[in-house]
Order: sequence, then structure tokens, then C-alpha cells
Amino acid sequence: MTVAAAAGPEILKVMAADGSPAPLFESDDDRLSFVIRLPSHPLAMGGITPTDRATAEVTGEVERLLRAMDGEMSRRQIQEALALKHEDHFRNAYLKPALTLGVIADPARQTTQ
Repeated sequence: MTVAAAAGPEILKVMAADGSPAPLFESDDDRLSFVIRLPSHPLAMGGITPTDRATAEVTGEVERLLRAMDGEMSRRQIQEALALKHEDHFRNAYLKPALTLGVIADPARQTTQ
């Protein structure tokens, strides 16, 4: 518990720095148990259920892809922004995981109304 308590202030600083909402703390009247709720970041994208969001791991590659993106970009533009030469590696390590997590949209799969 000491490690977790010491890490708490650092976690709060990181959350505030990236624009995440403040955590919500709930306790029973006797303060014998508590719940900490971490609301979703305002820029979090849909497509992932709450269960998936809780269990999904965003890889370093997906995070790097998201940081490299600037608005709508083609596969080639994203790959060039990441300075990746091998298309298969880009698709398997970056693009497919990001699409699976729902953090980016595949324009080819979107329907117009």
C-alpha cells in the first residue's frame, strides 16, 4: 500500500498534464472501503465497450501512431510520418491494433447516409 500511496500524486500530475478529468473518490461513512473512478479522457474515441477499454492495452506503437497523426491522413502519409519503410510491419504493428482498439477509423469501412 505504501508504494501505491506514494505513486498517487505522480499519477494525478500525469493525468492533469494530459487533460484527463480528475479522478472521483468515493468512500463509505466509516471510511473502511473506497472506490476510485477514472473518467475517460475527453478526446477518447468511441468503438470500445467499457469492458474492452478497461482491459485493452495500447501498445507503444499505437501511441506513437496517434501522436504522429494530424487530422485525416492516408496510410502512406501516416507511415511516412512515422518514418517506417516496411508496409507489412506498419500494418501489423501499428495500423491493425489501432483499428481493432477503435482509436482510429478506417474510411474504407465507413458508410455514408
